[in-house]
Amino acid sequence: MKRVKDPVHGYLSIEDEFFDRIIDTAEFQRLRDLKQLSATYMVYPSANHTRFEHSLGVFSLAKRAFANLRRDDEFCNGVDVDEIERTLLCAALLHDIGHPPFSHIAEKLLDGERLKERLRDLGLEGRMDDADIGSVLTSNHPLDEKAEHELLSSVIILDKFDDRLDALDVDPHEVAAYVLGYSIKANENQGWQHGVAADILSSPMDVDRLDYVSRDNFMTGADVANLDVDRLVSSYTTCQTDDDEYELTFTDKALSTVSNYLEGRLAVYMWVTQHHKSVYANALLRELLEKLDSWSDSSPFTVERIVDDRVGDSFVRARLREAHEADPTSRLSELYRRFSKRDFPSSCWKHRLGYQDKISEDARDEFEKTMTDNKSELAGQIAEHLGLDPESVWLEESYVPNYKPSDLRDVQVAYEGRDVQSVGEIGLYSDDDYTGEMPYIFAPEAEVENIVELLNEELG
Repeated sequence: MKRVKDPVHGYLSIEDEFFDRIIDTAEFQRLRDLKQLSATYMVYPSANHTRFEHSLGVFSLAKRAFANLRRDDEFCNGVDVDEIERTLLCAALLHDIGHPPFSHIAEKLLDGERLKERLRDLGLEGRMDDADIGSVLTSNHPLDEKAEHELLSSVIILDKFDDRLDALDVDPHEVAAYVLGYSIKANENQGWQHGVAADILSSPMDVDRLDYVSRDNFMTGADVANLDVDRLVSSYTTCQTDDDEYELTFTDKALSTVSNYLEGRLAVYMWVTQHHKSVYANALLRELLEKLDSWSDSSPFTVERIVDDRVGDSFVRARLREAHEADPTSRLSELYRRFSKRDFPSSCWKHRLGYQDKISEDARDEFEKTMTDNKSELAGQIAEHLGLDPESVWLEESYVPNYKPSDLRDVQVAYEGRDVQSVGEIGLYSDDDYTGEMPYIFAPEAEVENIVELLNEELG
């Protein structure tokens, strides 16, 4: 057993076998080179935490949550609880192993079809089909519903960690399924407990979210969330639904901390990832990476480069500099200089309150519709009308990670071990227009008022 000091959760106790088989491998150590929040460090200077420490934090929270379920005799009845825990802990460590450089920003550069083809070759699709995993509400295969980094995580688990997981007496396909939010064994009627364990890692209020919300809040210094993670983790339980199925819930003793979490997660979302400068920094980085992807015949964002060569942020930064020096007059080089110097334009508004104050309701409706149809064309029209360089006006929607605030309504709370209700039904959560996606316009500071006036005149 080793103890690792974490600034967010304190000392983490991790068994030697997880170091030997997972953590002390080149694939896992790559996570040290992947920033958790992509380009947000350009706004919050201390936001340099990585997928590595996040994964260790998720492991620790999953371990503590599962220990709570072990106290329930019904949960332990008729299954190998030790095997289920090992599967959960392996999945917790490996759930982000497939993130590309700069994480969500580069995710769409991955070839989703190629990833699904690899998962067919590795037998995951067949195992899921045999277990009848899928939704009756859609004709899509469940793999079609998953983000590219989740698919790539599953590929790496099955391609690089299969023997290591076998040595831990864990089914690699079940670990991959957990990462995708499923349990093959639960669907094979080997015990509902497998499905509950998968939900600890992948559900509207799972340990993955508990870690990154608390970690992002702490490491950025934003300090906008008041989270009692210890109480939340100790409140995980299971409850039987009206359909005689078991699901992961929180006990009612956690009502106050669940409420704080709901508010805190939205606050971190609003003031960290949706901060107007974060939106621009991540949009600028995204275009840089898109240009780099097509700069040469050797893209750093292929499945093979990540699986076999283990490329990370530092490799891509070096490639960006190489591309910049190769052609200093290129669009990529201009973007590189702008990013390196933090030469960021002004935002016409900083948040929704400013947006609603500056732009009339009619103009907002028309602007958002036009932006959805063709934001690049609209940016060009604004620049042309004001006699500006077309590249000096940027239109962007708020940076949205792979979750929606509205997912929170599905968080379940059980009163005295029964009467399961969602936080929406209880009244702890309601839809909030303020926290939704919103558009931004970035332009030279001297042109901000002119753009605001133009939108109101032309679209209002």
